[in-house]
Amino acid sequence: MTNSAGDVASYHALLIGIDDYSMKPLSGCVNDIDAVQQILLERAKVPKERILRLASPRKQATHSTEVPAQPATLANLRAGFAELAKRAKEGDRVFIY
Repeated sequence: MTNSAGDVASYHALLIGIDDYSMKPLSGCVNDIDAVQQILLERAKVPKERILRLASPRKQATHSTEVPAQPATLANLRAGFAELAKRAKEGDRVFIY
């Protein structure tokens, strides 16, 4: 597949996982983005520099560090979407999970 510039279409991903809620913490959301990340890297061959990862795991939880993560704050969510808009060209594929 090619984009509007005639280049091969690129894939870009934004992965968001939040377990660390103050009132009722969760325990599977960051695990889910770990699994999706592995599929993107291993099966879809998406370069790790094209994956943006926003993760707020529970305290003392361990998760994948293959792709650097920022906390899933409102400011970082806005910045992540803005970064996707800047990176992606017409015809590219964008995956948000």
